[in-house]
Amino acid sequence: MWRCKRMFLRTNPRSGFTLLELMIVLVLSSLFLGAVYETFIHGLRVVDAADERAEVDTELAWALDRVTRELAQAITFTTADSSRVVFTVDLNDDGTRETVEVVLSSGRLVRKESGREVVLVRNAQAVSLSYLDLDGNTLSTPVAAGSLDDIRVVRLSVTGDLEDETVTAATAAFVRNQFYAGAI
Repeated sequence: MWRCKRMFLRTNPRSGFTLLELMIVLVLSSLFLGAVYETFIHGLRVVDAADERAEVDTELAWALDRVTRELAQAITFTTADSSRVVFTVDLNDDGTRETVEVVLSSGRLVRKESGREVVLVRNAQAVSLSYLDLDGNTLSTPVAAGSLDDIRVVRLSVTGDLEDETVTAATAAFVRNQFYAGAI
């Protein structure tokens, strides 16, 4: 029993750490852990920003792809100005013409069809539409009613908003039905 007690008793009063040494280690450890924490938080912010940018890029690409496909199949245009286009198209090949409107509304790029409204881009700052004729000449906007049948190419540019940057995506739709209508 005497041996067990002796293990826990100090034989040299100078062995071990002083209070000052423990405080220094505590301060240095705190500084190190603070730096590691700040690096970790910065990394999370960078990942969040990259995720947000990728989400906006994907949303813009999807919206432009959908609008381009529908514009390429347009049968007639009823309105064509710099921020809004209205056209008819047979979306499901049933012989029925649906009227589709693409417009910037309250900071969103919206597609309207048959009373339904679908938000294509949530944080859209600007939409720019321009129209070309068969010779590649830009038609003045709004395109006059008598010139709507001359539209052969529709250029669409959408600017999306991030917290600290803007992203712009653009495309051009070659209106197939209009090309063939002039050839017959």
